[in-house]
Amino acid sequence: VNLSAMVGDASNAVAVGQNGTVLGLSGSTWSAQTSGTSEQLSAVFSPSSNQFVAVGTNGTIVRGNAGTWSPQPAGTTLALSAVRGSSSSDIWTAGAGGQLIRYDGNKWTSSRTGFEPNIRSVAVLKTTDVWAVGDGGLLAHYDGTKWTTVNSGTTANLNSIWAVSPTEIYV
Repeated sequence: VNLSAMVGDASNAVAVGQNGTVLGLSGSTWSAQTSGTSEQLSAVFSPSSNQFVAVGTNGTIVRGNAGTWSPQPAGTTLALSAVRGSSSSDIWTAGAGGQLIRYDGNKWTSSRTGFEPNIRSVAVLKTTDVWAVGDGGLLAHYDGTKWTTVNSGTTANLNSIWAVSPTEIYV
């Protein structure tokens, strides 16, 4: 099995990958879980203990809670390759064609930005402080109302972003 991403710790984790594969770690035992999709899963995030969100090809979003997974309506068929959040009611997923989708605790809503490059990674500090990076040096910030681009100083693809605080961002 080809796995793409993993989140968790030494005794409670989830790994995702090809054909909708989800493996859950409980204690020292890994077990297969039914994800509800056969799509490639590319990224996974855990907003709280035993809660997980995984994303993948063809706009796939699945939510897991204590090993039970269910598909979520993404509103897109574009590939999703990143997922992060600040809580279980503030989750962002991103991917191909500049696609950004936010979960507010009730529903997933597209937050089309106007930029087209693939988004490769997101960092979420809080609802009003979200960062995204992607192809062609894309660096963008969301202030709770709108997305704006920030000069990254490069045209190279940016693959990952990590935000420690509003003033400490690593690309």
